[in-house]
Amino acid sequence: MWIMNCVSALSILLITTTSVSADSATVPQSLERILVSNMKLLESEFKNSEILTAVINSNKNHANISKAEIQELDARWAVAKGVNDFIKPYLTNDCAKFLVDIQDRHDGFAEIFITDNHGLNVCQTNKTSDLYQADESWWSDTWNGGVGNQHHGQIEYDESARSEAIAVYLPIRALNSEQVVGVAKAVIDVTALKSA
Repeated sequence: MWIMNCVSALSILLITTTSVSADSATVPQSLERILVSNMKLLESEFKNSEILTAVINSNKNHANISKAEIQELDARWAVAKGVNDFIKPYLTNDCAKFLVDIQDRHDGFAEIFITDNHGLNVCQTNKTSDLYQADESWWSDTWNGGVGNQHHGQIEYDESARSEAIAVYLPIRALNSEQVVGVAKAVIDVTALKSA
């Protein structure tokens, strides 16, 4: 099982090089090591060209977007019933297909989504409650003024993923660069972590 493989000597090394939030004090050490390994796994997966292309294109498309336009898009998302024609592309584009592929290859990821540098969703595995994420503290903490900050939350019930979970947050960086181009959130099912 892939999660068991994540807990290795390498994960102990990674824990010293990966930034985690103050919430890590409330997560048992055994889960902490697995979380760090999962964040490292995602960091590697997020270097995929489908993801980077989608995020960079979204950044270009939204380069001059106004706050009013963002609010209009977010309001449209909030009132959408189910997965309509406005929401469907976020769940079916090439970037979203790659996120689903990550879920298929690695057990435990209940939800994964990625935003551009404005905090607008680019692709996702599940319909989120809103389109605009930059007004959330987790997003601003991860964006970290464009520097990026990898961290995780506490164990809690996640409405979108419909499971008891821990959310991990990662900056999306340009290939072979430290430049942060977007932000990702992945929700990891706690049951899968506890069974490792």
